[in-house]
Amino acid sequence: MKKTFLALAALMLALPVAAAVAPVPQPPPPFDEYFLDKALRIDLYQSGDAKSETVTIHRISEEAIWPESKAGLLPPFDYGRYVYRVYDAASNRLIFSRGFDTMFAEYKTTSPALAGTVRVFERSLRFPLPKRPVLFVIEQRDKRNLLHPVFSQIIDPSDYHVFRERTGQADWVYEAGVTGDPHARVDLVFLAEGYIAADRDKFKADVDRMTEALFGIEPYRSLRDRFNVRGVFRRGGSL
Repeated sequence: MKKTFLALAALMLALPVAAAVAPVPQPPPPFDEYFLDKALRIDLYQSGDAKSETVTIHRISEEAIWPESKAGLLPPFDYGRYVYRVYDAASNRLIFSRGFDTMFAEYKTTSPALAGTVRVFERSLRFPLPKRPVLFVIEQRDKRNLLHPVFSQIIDPSDYHVFRERTGQADWVYEAGVTGDPHARVDLVFLAEGYIAADRDKFKADVDRMTEALFGIEPYRSLRDRFNVRGVFRRGGSL
């Protein structure tokens, strides 16, 4: 009895100490410390069936601009069946995270996948262009909704294998409604798929018609000043 009392007393004395040394949440990473105002796009393949999965990187591309917010690098919720995380390789600090979903995840629930038929699906993931090498990790949810890694790779943004993309000089960009900085806006783009060179005016009219239809209803009507709307038309044929 005496030993039990002493043990409980020791535990009670230890509780305030444990609370005092509880980990403090890390502040969000400063964008300019870790990233440039560009983007790195990872084009990858997911292959497998209902019981197996393999992730392979097809190509890594540098894009000319990071079109999203510079502040929401670590969202509070990991939506989707997958999450990709980016760690600064030197310090192991988490500097970017984003939840996502894939067509492959849907395929894994189908009869062919359950029967063992292996298929391949393509997916692209994007994050701000890091200034230094990073650890890129993809995590997947299991049946208990717990995340576990399925792929990881060190990526050096200065690697000569990284494809440096340039804006298409043959593209005509129609600005149907530009309201501000893309870092603080939702960018909506219409692509001229199926049009020919002589259809540019028709494409412009179609963009205007679809834009007005979208912003004629709520909640888009009230939030129109938070969107940038453009149309991209490739001269000489369809995209």
